[in-house]
Amino acid sequence: MGVIGRPDLYVVLVSGHSMEPRCDSGRRVLVDRKRSPGVGDDVVVQLRGPTFDGKEIRHARIKQLVRRRPGVVVLRQFSPIVEFEVPNE
Repeated sequence: MGVIGRPDLYVVLVSGHSMEPRCDSGRRVLVDRKRSPGVGDDVVVQLRGPTFDGKEIRHARIKQLVRRRPGVVVLRQFSPIVEFEVPNE
């Protein structure tokens, strides 16, 4: 959902419990696409990948940015506490 008059901002609705207690399910989060995230910030990450029929799957996840390494970013969720890497492409 976009913000009227601000095409660089949008709102996402948190669904699920992986970021609790930091972000509860049902909470709305304001996202600024122009702001570069820093370590410790919450980020929205799009995960993409092909399916058997050639279509692309897109998932959006809200996680905490732990660190950047060449080719990957390390993210954290809180429930349960897990850190994992995703390609930064």
